[in-house]
Amino acid sequence: MAVGLVAGVTIGPAITAKPQPAAAVVAQARTESATVDNIEQIGDTGRAYVDMPTPGPTVTVNVGPSRRVLVILSAHLSGRHPGAMSVEVSGASAIRASDVRGLTPRLDGGTGSFTILLTAADGLREGPNVFAAKYRSVESGDHALVAGARNITVIPL
Repeated sequence: MAVGLVAGVTIGPAITAKPQPAAAVVAQARTESATVDNIEQIGDTGRAYVDMPTPGPTVTVNVGPSRRVLVILSAHLSGRHPGAMSVEVSGASAIRASDVRGLTPRLDGGTGSFTILLTAADGLREGPNVFAAKYRSVESGDHALVAGARNITVIPL
């Protein structure tokens, strides 16, 4: 049995790491964040989530075997309720934007944020995934959904 020595003191059995083939090395997951600063509006979209005239923000994250990410949406939103900002996931996964994963404006507008944990139970799959902010409004004209300082941050767990 091999024994490790530190200044002549026995500290226990030596640990030998078995080399891994290059293909077994998993890319380190990174937090990604993106912002769209434009102030833009959309009119009535019914129940559908759509892009603003300038789409996004959007980030691509490599989801690891835990299949868990934290998504943080933030924006300055105004317009009459209901309207919302949500997240859609494509790539390795197919998760539609929905009201349960959304940020809704106060009646007088303001800056807000919404954080959600997405997991395998939501349909999140391992591999490269594109997280994109999407928007919905059921008003138009003076009551359209207006959004600015839109941000999305995705943190792999």
